[in-house]
Amino acid sequence: MRPMMTLMGSLLLAGNLILGMPLRANVTIVRSGEQAEREIRREMAEILVDRGLEPAAAREAVMKHYGAAASNLALQIHHAAALFPEIGRQAIVRYTAEQALRSQAFDLRSYDHIIAMLQKLHAPVLNGSQHSRAMHCALLNRSVP
Repeated sequence: MRPMMTLMGSLLLAGNLILGMPLRANVTIVRSGEQAEREIRREMAEILVDRGLEPAAAREAVMKHYGAAASNLALQIHHAAALFPEIGRQAIVRYTAEQALRSQAFDLRSYDHIIAMLQKLHAPVLNGSQHSRAMHCALLNRSVP
Protein backbone atom coordinates (compact mmCIF):
# COMPACT_ATOMS: atom_id res chain seq x y z
CA MET A 1 0.00 0.00 0.00
CA ARG A 2 2.85 2.40 0.84
CA PRO A 3 4.52 2.21 -2.61
CA MET A 4 1.18 2.89 -4.30
CA MET A 5 0.59 5.96 -2.10
CA THR A 6 4.12 7.20 -2.83
CA LEU A 7 3.57 6.75 -6.56
CA MET A 8 0.24 8.53 -6.45
CA GLY A 9 1.73 11.39 -4.42
CA SER A 10 4.58 11.72 -6.88
CA LEU A 11 2.20 11.79 -9.84
CA LEU A 12 0.08 14.40 -8.11
CA LEU A 13 3.14 16.56 -7.41
CA ALA A 14 4.41 16.20 -10.99
CA GLY A 15 0.97 17.14 -12.31
CA ASN A 16 0.86 20.21 -10.10
CA LEU A 17 4.29 21.28 -11.31
CA ILE A 18 3.23 20.90 -14.95
CA LEU A 19 -0.02 22.82 -14.44
CA GLY A 20 1.85 25.61 -12.65
CA MET A 21 4.02 26.39 -15.68
CA PRO A 22 3.09 29.41 -17.80
CA LEU A 23 1.31 28.63 -21.06
CA ARG A 24 3.16 31.34 -22.96
CA ALA A 25 6.84 30.85 -23.72
CA ASN A 26 9.11 33.22 -21.86
CA VAL A 27 12.13 34.23 -23.95
CA THR A 28 14.29 34.86 -20.90
CA ILE A 29 13.66 31.37 -19.53
CA VAL A 30 14.31 29.75 -22.91
CA ARG A 31 17.57 31.65 -23.29
CA SER A 32 18.62 30.66 -19.78
CA GLY A 33 17.82 27.04 -20.60
CA GLU A 34 19.97 27.22 -23.72
CA GLN A 35 22.79 28.72 -21.68
CA ALA A 36 22.47 25.93 -19.12
CA GLU A 37 22.62 23.32 -21.90
CA ARG A 38 25.78 24.84 -23.35
CA GLU A 39 27.32 25.07 -19.91
CA ILE A 40 26.60 21.43 -19.11
CA ARG A 41 27.95 20.25 -22.47
CA ARG A 42 31.06 22.38 -21.90
CA GLU A 43 31.52 21.00 -18.37
CA MET A 44 31.12 17.45 -19.62
CA ALA A 45 33.68 18.04 -22.38
CA GLU A 46 36.11 19.55 -19.84
CA ILE A 47 35.71 16.50 -17.62
CA LEU A 48 36.51 14.23 -20.55
CA VAL A 49 39.54 16.38 -21.45
CA ASP A 50 40.73 16.00 -17.86
CA ARG A 51 40.40 12.24 -18.33
CA GLY A 52 42.79 12.39 -21.30
CA LEU A 53 40.69 12.99 -24.41
CA GLU A 54 41.51 15.63 -26.96
CA PRO A 55 39.16 18.65 -26.73
CA ALA A 56 37.60 18.03 -30.15
CA ALA A 57 37.08 14.34 -29.39
CA ALA A 58 35.56 15.18 -26.00
CA ARG A 59 33.08 17.64 -27.54
CA GLU A 60 32.19 15.09 -30.22
CA ALA A 61 31.65 12.32 -27.65
CA VAL A 62 29.31 14.52 -25.62
CA MET A 63 27.38 15.69 -28.69
CA LYS A 64 27.14 12.16 -30.07
CA HIS A 65 25.84 10.74 -26.82
CA TYR A 66 23.62 13.59 -25.62
CA GLY A 67 23.16 15.69 -28.77
CA ALA A 68 19.45 15.15 -29.40
CA ALA A 69 18.51 15.05 -25.72
CA ALA A 70 20.80 17.86 -24.58
CA SER A 71 17.95 20.34 -24.27
CA ASN A 72 16.28 18.12 -21.72
CA LEU A 73 19.51 17.00 -20.08
CA ALA A 74 20.14 20.36 -18.39
CA LEU A 75 16.71 20.36 -16.78
CA GLN A 76 16.97 16.69 -15.83
CA ILE A 77 20.35 17.28 -14.16
CA HIS A 78 18.86 20.27 -12.35
CA HIS A 79 16.01 18.11 -11.03
CA ALA A 80 18.40 15.36 -9.91
CA ALA A 81 20.73 17.86 -8.20
CA ALA A 82 17.79 19.47 -6.41
CA LEU A 83 16.43 16.15 -5.19
CA PHE A 84 19.84 14.75 -4.20
CA PRO A 85 21.81 17.60 -2.58
CA GLU A 86 24.03 15.05 -0.84
CA ILE A 87 25.48 14.13 -4.25
CA GLY A 88 25.60 17.55 -5.88
CA ARG A 89 25.35 18.84 -9.41
CA GLN A 90 29.03 18.48 -10.23
CA ALA A 91 29.07 14.77 -9.35
CA ILE A 92 25.99 14.16 -11.51
CA VAL A 93 27.56 16.01 -14.45
CA ARG A 94 30.78 14.01 -13.98
CA TYR A 95 28.81 10.74 -13.93
CA THR A 96 26.93 11.64 -17.14
CA ALA A 97 30.22 12.57 -18.81
CA GLU A 98 31.69 9.18 -17.87
CA GLN A 99 28.65 7.47 -19.35
CA ALA A 100 29.19 9.41 -22.59
CA LEU A 101 32.86 8.40 -22.60
CA ARG A 102 31.93 4.74 -22.27
CA SER A 103 29.01 5.11 -24.73
CA GLN A 104 26.74 3.54 -22.14
CA ALA A 105 23.04 4.25 -22.10
CA PHE A 106 22.10 6.68 -19.36
CA ASP A 107 18.75 8.35 -18.94
CA LEU A 108 17.69 10.43 -15.94
CA ARG A 109 14.08 9.55 -16.78
CA SER A 110 14.78 5.94 -15.83
CA TYR A 111 14.37 4.92 -12.19
CA ASP A 112 16.89 2.09 -12.69
CA HIS A 113 19.53 4.43 -14.12
CA ILE A 114 19.04 6.91 -11.28
CA ILE A 115 19.38 4.12 -8.70
CA ALA A 116 22.57 2.88 -10.41
CA MET A 117 23.98 6.41 -10.34
CA LEU A 118 23.12 6.83 -6.66
CA GLN A 119 24.69 3.51 -5.76
CA LYS A 120 27.89 4.47 -7.54
CA LEU A 121 28.11 8.05 -6.29
CA HIS A 122 26.64 7.85 -2.80
CA ALA A 123 26.39 4.38 -1.27
CA PRO A 124 25.80 0.81 -2.45
CA VAL A 125 22.84 0.50 -0.06
CA LEU A 126 20.21 3.22 -0.32
CA ASN A 127 17.55 4.10 2.23
CA GLY A 128 13.82 4.44 1.62
CA SER A 129 13.98 8.20 1.28
CA GLN A 130 16.51 7.94 -1.53
CA HIS A 131 14.39 5.35 -3.32
CA SER A 132 11.30 7.55 -3.12
CA ARG A 133 13.28 10.62 -4.29
CA ALA A 134 14.66 8.56 -7.19
CA MET A 135 11.11 7.59 -8.18
CA HIS A 136 10.05 11.23 -7.91
CA CYS A 137 13.04 12.35 -10.01
CA ALA A 138 12.26 9.79 -12.71
CA LEU A 139 8.60 10.84 -12.84
CA LEU A 140 9.50 14.51 -12.86
CA ASN A 141 12.03 14.03 -15.67
CA ARG A 142 9.52 12.04 -17.72
CA SER A 143 7.22 15.05 -17.65
CA VAL A 144 9.90 17.17 -19.36
CA PRO A 145 8.95 17.48 -23.04
